[in-house]
Amino acid sequence: MHVLKESLHRSVCVEESAGTTSVVKRFHSRGVRRVADRWRAARELRALETLRSRGLPVPAAALERDAGGSWSLRMQHVGHRTLADVLARGAEQRVLDAVADLVADFLAADLTHADPHVDNIVLDDRGRPWIVDARGIRSAGLATRARLRGDLATMAAAVRESLEPQVRTRLLVRILRRLPRPQCDLLLGSAGRTALFVELERESRVLRRRAVSKNLDRWERESGVCERVHVEGVDLLRCRKAPRDPVGVVVLEGAAVPDAWRSTARLVEHRIAVATPLWIETRGTARAAFELGGGTIALDRARAGERDPEALFRELGRLLGSLHDRGLRLAALGERGVLVRSDGKPFFAPGVSVDEEPASALDRLAAAAHELPILADASPALRKRLCEGYADALGDETERRALRAELGLV
Repeated sequence: MHVLKESLHRSVCVEESAGTTSVVKRFHSRGVRRVADRWRAARELRALETLRSRGLPVPAAALERDAGGSWSLRMQHVGHRTLADVLARGAEQRVLDAVADLVADFLAADLTHADPHVDNIVLDDRGRPWIVDARGIRSAGLATRARLRGDLATMAAAVRESLEPQVRTRLLVRILRRLPRPQCDLLLGSAGRTALFVELERESRVLRRRAVSKNLDRWERESGVCERVHVEGVDLLRCRKAPRDPVGVVVLEGAAVPDAWRSTARLVEHRIAVATPLWIETRGTARAAFELGGGTIALDRARAGERDPEALFRELGRLLGSLHDRGLRLAALGERGVLVRSDGKPFFAPGVSVDEEPASALDRLAAAAHELPILADASPALRKRLCEGYADALGDETERRALRAELGLV
C-alpha cells in the first residue's frame, strides 16, 4: 500500500490485490463527523457517475465499508502523475492542450467545480487527463457570462502560478476555440478576447490570494501539509514534503519565529522562490528550521563576484515582480532578505514579510530599492535589467505594457 494523501478526515492510497491496482479513498472522521462519512462517500460516487454520463474521463468507482465501519471509495487506478507533478517538471505542450480540452468539455457539460486544483487531475501513460476528485462538482444550470467567467477564473487561479503568462494565454485561446459557439460568444461578450483575458488574470489573482490565505493555517497544525513528530524529546511540526537530507540549514529562534514561518509559508504557497521550511517548534522558545541550499551567498556578495551582473539583476527583477503578479508587496525585508543560490538565482530568506496592500508598480519598486541598498547604487543599465525582469513577471498583459511604458522600456 502506498499513501498518496493523508489528513485528519480522509486518506488516499494505492492498493494492489489479485493483480489489480486500485486507488482507495477512506473517510475516517472523528466524533460526530464520522456519521456523515457514508454520505460524503456516496455524494462523491454520484458526482463521478454524473461526469461519466456526460462523456468526461473519470475512473470507475464503487462504495465499500470495512469491518471497522469506515466507508471508502475504491476507484480504478488510471495513473501516478498528477497535474501538479507534471507542471512542477515542465509539462509538454500536448499535455497542456489535453488539459485545456478537458476544461472546455467540462464547461460545455454545464458543470461547475467549487474547489478545482492541480491534484484533482491525473494523467495516464498516454498523457490523457482524468478527473479523480469530484467532491466539489455539481450541475451548474443555465449558462451565463458571469458563471462561465467565474468558473474559468477559479480554474485559472489553481494553475496561474505554475504556468508562465504566455502559456496561460495560449491555453485560454484553445479553451475558447473548443467551447461550443454559443458559450464562447457568451464569454467574449461585446468587449472581446483581450478584455476577457485581463478580467480572468485579475480575478484569478484575487481568488488565488484568498485560497492561499485560507490554507495558511495548515502550516500551523497537523494537516496534509505538516505532521507532528517527536524528535529527541521535542515536539515538532514538520513539513511533509521537507527534503530528507536538507543542505545549508539555518535555525531561527525567538518571538518573531511564528511570523517568519507563516510569511515563508505564504511565499511557498504562491510558488515564489524562498527558503524551504523544514520544521517549527512553538512550545517554549519558538524555533524553526529552513533550508537555504549549498553554496548560497548574500546578494551583495553575489553582485561583487558576478561575471554577468545584468543577468543577476534581471532575475532579481523577476523575483520582485513575482510578488506584484500575486498581488503582494514587501512589508519588511530585513537584513540580507535576498540570497542567491549557487546557480545564480536569487530567492527570499526566511522572515521576509509581505502584505496585500495595493500599491503601484513604481511604489513597489521604490520600496524594494529602499529595502535593498544594492539597488540604490546600481548603474542605469542594471536598473533597466531589473525593470525588464520585473515587467516580465507580470501575468496581466495590459499591466505589463503600461509598466514597460512607464519605465521607458518601449
